Amino acid sequence: MSAQIPETMLVSDLLKSTGYDCPEEAVGKTMAELISGGDVKVSTNTDAEIDVSQYTEPVVINPAEGYDATKKVTVELKNIPAAGATLYAWKLDTAIVYTKVAEPTTSDKALVPASTGLAEAVIAEVAAEFASITISTDEYTRYDTGDITL
Repeated sequence: MSAQIPETMLVSDLLKSTGYDCPEEAVGKTMAELISGGDVKVSTNTDAEIDVSQYTEPVVINPAEGYDATKKVTVELKNIPAAGATLYAWKLDTAIVYTKVAEPTTSDKALVPASTGLAEAVIAEVAAEFASITISTDEYTRYDTGDITL
């Protein structure tokens, strides 16, 4: 035979017949209050949005406003990079530099080979139709056969 514990029954009353002392944090509380967290407000779902292009540190999801805890978190990931990035080639004689976009602006940087690997250089000028870019005083023309797809 089994019986349901009434939601209004105090934990201290429930434990009397067992001989166990009621824990201090449970004194004056019902089973329903203990199970639900007492005065804790629990949301059923907290929505969160993460822009993965800005993701550099662990992400902490806090309960929705007005709640102390949440049962579930639904996370939407935005700006997930597509597999296979392309570096766009630009050539001056035998020197090749790369940009991360096919149509760069002067706010973009070019990747320039250096003795330690690749360094970023300021794009000083972009020609009409993206035919060439200027780095310092050197003009590199678009070299699409040198593009690298990773």
